[in-house]
Amino acid sequence: MAGQIDTIVAELTGEMRLAMVDVTLEVHAALVENTPVDTGNARANWICGIGDVPTAEVSDGAAQAAGIAAVLGYQVADGSTMIANNVEYLEYLINGSSTQAPAGWDLVAIESGVAAAVAKAGAR
Repeated sequence: MAGQIDTIVAELTGEMRLAMVDVTLEVHAALVENTPVDTGNARANWICGIGDVPTAEVSDGAAQAAGIAAVLGYQVADGSTMIANNVEYLEYLINGSSTQAPAGWDLVAIESGVAAAVAKAGAR
């Protein structure tokens, strides 16, 4: 009986890990894709990762790539994943200051990312 419980716990932990990774990466990808672009700075500043939310604005894609790599290595014991963007004008973009995307595009992107992760889980 104990062996069966251990197997079930291991399977559930594995599924939780996959769900966290999928949701984080799919939402991150949707936010990046849906961010209005002028210079590309806001789009490049979507950083995902594990643990603490980064507080600095970044200037290249290295932080974005490092965040994705960290999430790919995520384990349930690591705690929470996160997604952040620290450009000071992001609030204006989210509120519709760009003609490229209406106010609330971020929420649409999050919903889209979650739906993609759910579809991925359903296909397993």
